[in-house]
Amino acid sequence: MNRDFSFVKESANEQSPNETLRVLTYEVGDMNKSVHYASRYSGVRNGYMVDLKKTTAQAISMLRMFVEQQNWDFEELASLGEEDYLEKMQDLRKYGLQERLKKREERGE
Repeated sequence: MNRDFSFVKESANEQSPNETLRVLTYEVGDMNKSVHYASRYSGVRNGYMVDLKKTTAQAISMLRMFVEQQNWDFEELASLGEEDYLEKMQDLRKYGLQERLKKREERGE
């Protein structure tokens, strides 16, 4: 990853973090739409998969911009997220889904 590049500095409209999150939401919505249509219309699936790849890239870019706007380290956050996900998957394998849901309920989550 090019650490010298700055989404914030290169942004033409100097959007706020809230605006960045709104754009990210639109991109994730488009990702869901592409997945949905690709699964329903097999004849044009490839076109939707191209759209999915493009909107996924745009969502990652908006997420990176938001992280930069918060002065957080993108790679550190990605690593933390991966560790958390893998820990949850370990719990699911060890205790099963019902036990995990029960623990979550006990914690009030």
